[in-house]
Amino acid sequence: MKRIITLLTCSVLVIITSSCQKRPEEMPENKKNTQDYVLYAEDIMTKTATDASFNVNWVEGDNLAVYTWTDGTDLPTDAAVWRSANPVNFVAEPGEATPRPFGLSETDDVNSLAETSYSDRLMAFRTRFGDGASSLNWGVIYPGKMSNASRPGMGIVVFGDGTKVRSRQNGNDNMDHLAYQDVLWGTATGTAPTIGMKHLGTMMVYTVNNASSTEFTVTSIKIVVNGANIGGEFRFNVFGGSFDSCMTPLHECTLWVENGSAIPAGGLAKFYQVLAPFALSAGKKITMTVETDKGSWSKEMMLDSDKTFESGKKNNVILPVKITQVAPQVEIRNNKLLVNGTEFFVKGVAVNGDNKDSDGKQEFWKEAKASGANVVRIYGANSQAKEMLDEMARNGLYVCFGLNVGRQCNGFDYDDIVARQNQIAELKNIVNNLKGHPAILMWCIGNELEGEVGGLQNVNNNVWDDINEISKYIHENDSRPTTVAICWPWNIIAKVPDIDFISINQYSPDVYNVHNAINSLGVNKPYVISEFGPRGTWDKNVPTTEWGGLIEDSGTKKSKEYRKIYNECVLAHKNEGCLGSFVFLWGYQSHGAVQTWYAMYDQFHKYSLPSVDVMTELWSGIAVSNHAPVIEGYECLTVNGMTADQSVKLKRGGIAEAIVVASDSDDDAVTYSWKIIEDKRLSAGTLMPNNPISVIGDVGNIIKFKVPEKSGSYRLIVWAEDVANNKADMASFPFYVTDAPYSHYDDINRWDDGNSLNF
Repeated sequence: MKRIITLLTCSVLVIITSSCQKRPEEMPENKKNTQDYVLYAEDIMTKTATDASFNVNWVEGDNLAVYTWTDGTDLPTDAAVWRSANPVNFVAEPGEATPRPFGLSETDDVNSLAETSYSDRLMAFRTRFGDGASSLNWGVIYPGKMSNASRPGMGIVVFGDGTKVRSRQNGNDNMDHLAYQDVLWGTATGTAPTIGMKHLGTMMVYTVNNASSTEFTVTSIKIVVNGANIGGEFRFNVFGGSFDSCMTPLHECTLWVENGSAIPAGGLAKFYQVLAPFALSAGKKITMTVETDKGSWSKEMMLDSDKTFESGKKNNVILPVKITQVAPQVEIRNNKLLVNGTEFFVKGVAVNGDNKDSDGKQEFWKEAKASGANVVRIYGANSQAKEMLDEMARNGLYVCFGLNVGRQCNGFDYDDIVARQNQIAELKNIVNNLKGHPAILMWCIGNELEGEVGGLQNVNNNVWDDINEISKYIHENDSRPTTVAICWPWNIIAKVPDIDFISINQYSPDVYNVHNAINSLGVNKPYVISEFGPRGTWDKNVPTTEWGGLIEDSGTKKSKEYRKIYNECVLAHKNEGCLGSFVFLWGYQSHGAVQTWYAMYDQFHKYSLPSVDVMTELWSGIAVSNHAPVIEGYECLTVNGMTADQSVKLKRGGIAEAIVVASDSDDDAVTYSWKIIEDKRLSAGTLMPNNPISVIGDVGNIIKFKVPEKSGSYRLIVWAEDVANNKADMASFPFYVTDAPYSHYDDINRWDDGNSLNF
């Protein structure tokens, strides 16, 4: 059967259900040959009249779709189900009446092929969907939101409510969601139904003019009207043709804007909201508040005359929004972090350098914002620091700004008074240039200064004196708190008493002991887990090959560790001094022993790995709708039938076979990318070489590849990719290239000739 889904020139929907076997008590008896319908409009921008009625200006050929549901089954609660239910077209008849009458036309292909004839089109409709020729005896349903259908016989009107049922709009100049906020009704009498439609709400058209010097994106618009109810739940008795007063009256309503476009300086955008009708007398006030990604704007207007906001009327509101960004007021009180007086929990990401690849800069922090993160940790200032902070502020993200302090282990001499003075002057200059910036949430002075010298006791005390001096300078010139990132709690407060909280970089398994260590040391200040992740490459318990190649877990295995750490080491201590955390590493790693070890993205294709799904769910509290492919562990990648812990050696220039076992829980197509790199430590800022692997035959989850010609240690890397959703998992395999893969069971004829000794 052909389904007519596409709505043509005019898109107005009638929502009905077929015959109810048991009539609800609240549903009154129908009048014979008369039936009220509850309708909603998908496109009312071009159809709104200047009076209270909603008169459809039909022309011949216009379509009106009607959706029905099978008798006796549960009503669908999903918008997609309603929209895919079986529609029947109404075709307008020519005429001059207002509203114009129109007839019903059966357009079912099956019926047409069967050459079924009907006495009239209303009878055709009844025969297919009704309970007989005497009346249209259906229960009527209106979903106040498409995902929350009301009971048969009653329609629910849900107006904008920023606390319980949100009124949403997908962007600028977008009317789509008005369908969820307004109810229309009509009456069909006899065999020539005439449907007049009427709005129950009054429409507010907000025109936001950007009077700022930079672009911004509107995230919400709130209207507050003291002395009148403008929102809540209204119950509409479809048979009586009237509606009751507010059941949950509200004098304020918020329109939430999702995925709105940026409004350039001097530009404008329109937003639409339907409210309950209301009236205000002269002297009453209306307050409008516009929230943007740069800050909020609010204005109060006193009415100079009586005004009535009637059903079916458009009310134009001009909002000249000017955003002046100021630094947030940040304080620590009672072991809590407060931003502008509200408790703030750090959902942070640590980013690594500029994250540049073959296509230029990769701004992974934008994906972090979309995943629910609220703070980005950067480790030092560069020439683009101000530009980067501006961009963070435009995107509604805060920054933990790092001041790069010279390390003793890297050769900085803290007994050199001139070098120390120069460094202090340089750091103070950075503070002077960036102080007051609205993106900065906190200052982190130095990173792991004790990490490679064997602990706090081996660090020159001049390091801590200098950090304390910088902290005091920041407190004198900027309002944001200070910290220092170290590898273990130690007794750092005694060394740097001026800092506001401590930051700990720690990984599995030691991260699980951080909170207890802080308590046992008697640290009297809160803390942040400023880096966390799976077991580090330096950990002596990481399995290795016989030549020292590190055996890396798959992305899926790592993601499970990220989840466990966040739940047990961060959330578990939210009310015990932990201010939040920074996951490491959001992006890809450009240095270190193994370049894929901490990466949460693929360097070259920007696929997110399973750990991104995990953090998105942890930050948002909502399960992701589509998951990355799964490689359960490093054992799922084999070379010549062996796993990485079997210390595989391959003959240089030979041919080997690799197999990876991957799956996708969403049944998405999975493709594979392979790479071979030399297995060696890279210095900071060094990118993984983009050398293609020499594959013999097809590229899939099983490949035959040519072994490198040069002897030494290598790493085979595979990404199992869900290209359609930009997600992947990865696994790596360390192997060693030798002249020949000799072993105790080799045939003697495979040994090369050596010396001949004659006695």
